[in-house]
Amino acid sequence: MVILWQRPVVRLVHRIGHREAVIGGLSVMAVSFLVPAAADGLTHKTAWQYAAVAGWVALLHIGQMLMVPPMRDTVAALAGEHNLGAHFGMLNSIAGLGCLIASVGVGGLYDLTSEADLATALVWCAVTAAVAGAVGGLMLWYRRHPDAGPVAIAV
Repeated sequence: MVILWQRPVVRLVHRIGHREAVIGGLSVMAVSFLVPAAADGLTHKTAWQYAAVAGWVALLHIGQMLMVPPMRDTVAALAGEHNLGAHFGMLNSIAGLGCLIASVGVGGLYDLTSEADLATALVWCAVTAAVAGAVGGLMLWYRRHPDAGPVAIAV
């Protein structure tokens, strides 16, 4: 997907703007987590489950393809185009730490739902709610700062 579609997606990002790309990308990522939640009711390993996993991964990557270019532009602008390796390394380290913390939380929630005999769809819905909350917070920030450029996102 990235090999075939990243360049057209970057052109789209420049056409629609950084804010819309970040909000749109996060929104697509939030929706992507509903796909495994919907597939949770399937009891047998069927083609539908494999299609659900493929759909989830595709939507997740489309969201990232929309969101990552503007965020990298923001880091480069904040870095003043100097020491980009260090700045991108810090960005990826912070993102990796966030993924680790989120994974521990999701894993703990998964353990709780499996012990209580609840559907794992609740876990996916919780992840959807968390990402949707980030979208809402970002939209609120944008509404309060209408004149701020893309660099102001990370300040």
